[in-house]
Order: sequence, then C-alpha cells, then structure tokens
Amino acid sequence: MRIVRTALVLAFVVTACTGDDPNLAPATPDAQAADAAAPPADAGTDVAADAPATFCATKPNALWCEDFDSITDVSSLVPESSDPSILAKLTQGTYRSPPRALRFNLMAGKPSPQYTVIARSFPTDKVMRLAFDWRLAVLEATEGQTLQSFTLKSKGGQASFGRTCGTGTDGVNPICQYIVSTCVFENATSTCATHPITARIAGLDDWSHVVLETRFAQKGHVRLEQDGATILEVDAATDTGPLTGADPVSATVGIAVLQGNAGGTDILVDNIVVDTL
Repeated sequence: MRIVRTALVLAFVVTACTGDDPNLAPATPDAQAADAAAPPADAGTDVAADAPATFCATKPNALWCEDFDSITDVSSLVPESSDPSILAKLTQGTYRSPPRALRFNLMAGKPSPQYTVIARSFPTDKVMRLAFDWRLAVLEATEGQTLQSFTLKSKGGQASFGRTCGTGTDGVNPICQYIVSTCVFENATSTCATHPITARIAGLDDWSHVVLETRFAQKGHVRLEQDGATILEVDAATDTGPLTGADPVSATVGIAVLQGNAGGTDILVDNIVVDTL
C-alpha cells in the first residue's frame, strides 16, 4: 500500500501505482462493431421464463437498480461525459439480462481527463454496497494511464476500483495493475492509498459480477467481490468521520481516465444495484 497526498481537482480521485499483472489480456483492436458481431447473451445468465419482467423487478428494496431493460433512450439515465461524442450507449444483443446493457466507450489517442459515467446519490449512514455485472470488450494498456471505473463516494472520502499502467521491464510494453483506491478529502486536498488486487480480473468478453462495499469512516473498511469470492478486503480511511445520514453518498459507474492516454477502452455494464448493509 502506498499513501500519497494529491490536489483534489476532479470528482474522481485515484492515486497511481504500478505493478505486474500476469492476468492482463494483451491489447486488442478496437471493437466498435462488437454489438453487431456479438453472439446472444450467456444463456446461463438470462432471466428465466417465469421470472419477473425485468431484473430490477426482483430488487424492490434497492436504493438504485438499473438493468437498462425498460428504457430506450440513454438520456433518461442522465449520463455525464467530458465530450458529448462519448456518451454511454444502450446496446442490443449483448447483455446479462435481456434485452440490453449499457456500453461505455472512450476513443483512443485522446489525452486525459476523459470520462463517461452515470451516477446517483443517496443519504445514508450505513455501509454502502454497489453491485453490477460488467464485460470488457476492449481495454488497451497505455503507459502512464490511470483509469477508474466504479466508485462509492461520500463528502469526506471515497473508494474506487480502477487500473494503473507503468513502464514494462522491457521498456516497451506497459505493465498494468488493477487496484482499489481509498481516499480522504480535507481542506481541498486528498490523501489516498492504493491497494493492489492480486486475483485475476475477468478477461475480455467474460461477464463478471462485481460487488464493492464501503464503510465510510476514519477507520473505514472496503471489500471487493468478484463472482461470489472476496478478492480484496482492507481496513482503510475512507472519510474524515462516520456518516451522519445527512450528507449523500454517490455511486458512479463508467470509465474515467485520469492520467495518460485513454487508449481503446470499451466496457459493457448491466444490472446495477445500490443498497446498504
């Protein structure tokens, strides 16, 4: 774990680190046409015929549930982006629950910061839990890149999942490391720690179910789960104090490239659920 103090200039805060990731898939060509060529969604994960009409119909008590199956216009999600040309898009034919998912895509060759995300906020004083299904279509490795994908953020801190890439041992091919970053915000600065993930992160074209849990406090706690298995659990500062329930906690899903070149980045997300423990 490395702790670094940085100026707080973005809603997304990640501290860069580097390390070997033996599970990183090699860079692949851009997959802008993946929807047209993609096979039907995984049969084993589709909603059964006698199940409710949508995935979110099974989550009536969630603070936020979005399965993208009842909407036809992405603007209803109130997406945010650094450039109107990179707004998230609904996709047909590739999904975790039918008939659609949401695609986030960043164009290669543009410098940071770049982002395309959706977010929601909720007042609470409990442990926050963000769960979702995601699938990597393209995630190119670019030297010096710091990428953030999923975040739980309070007024005084945050926990996020992302990836950093540094110079490889051969001086040519970047080496990337998936991380969870925890930060505390105070006096317009942030104190962040990075926690490397040693477990394999689902590769290209594999749907994976991910859960990020965060207790916001000076002695906070973060747990990351993938497909039912805990792959990171750490005690870390995530706020200047415990939540009071008066200030909102936000959940953000998408892609934010905070440092370096975006490279080709293309992910699909489905079945977002935010609740408390």
